[in-house]
Amino acid sequence: MLKPAILYNDLLQGRFMESVFQDRFKFYSRESIVEYLIPIYQDSREMLQMVGVDDNGVVGYFGAKLDRETDTARELVIINFRDKNHTFATDLHDFFLSLFDRFGMQRVTWWVVVGNPGEAMYDNIIKRHGGRIVGTFTNDAKLSDGRLYSVKWYEVTKENFNYAREYRRNGGVFNG
Repeated sequence: MLKPAILYNDLLQGRFMESVFQDRFKFYSRESIVEYLIPIYQDSREMLQMVGVDDNGVVGYFGAKLDRETDTARELVIINFRDKNHTFATDLHDFFLSLFDRFGMQRVTWWVVVGNPGEAMYDNIIKRHGGRIVGTFTNDAKLSDGRLYSVKWYEVTKENFNYAREYRRNGGVFNG
């Protein structure tokens, strides 16, 4: 279930600090420094920040910078604190719905460092929700291990997201 991150700040920061030196979390940032905390904003003026929670606590973090001039949610930050997790997948879908339906975004763009364990999930999201891979930049990020990595960019529009949702809802038949 999605909740405002500010309500779970202490739990979120604890989970993040516990995870930050795990190898799979080196992909969190495109920088070679290690961040110990996730900056939490007091409102959604600049960034929407949510956490996924279940009975065992915080399972994920979802953030997006909101560009209200172009109605674009940019630079998603998605962190899954557990391996494959149904609650996390549902919360991620709900986060997209919230960006489009509640916050009026018309487009969502984000990147992934190639090699990130979540890359396959992002590729699946764009296939399932009518998005596209915008492109891949070679050696565009230096991570905390000192190596250069390529960065892949994604985009999903509200129109394509809703079309894909309607298509799935109707068993693969679009009635529009």
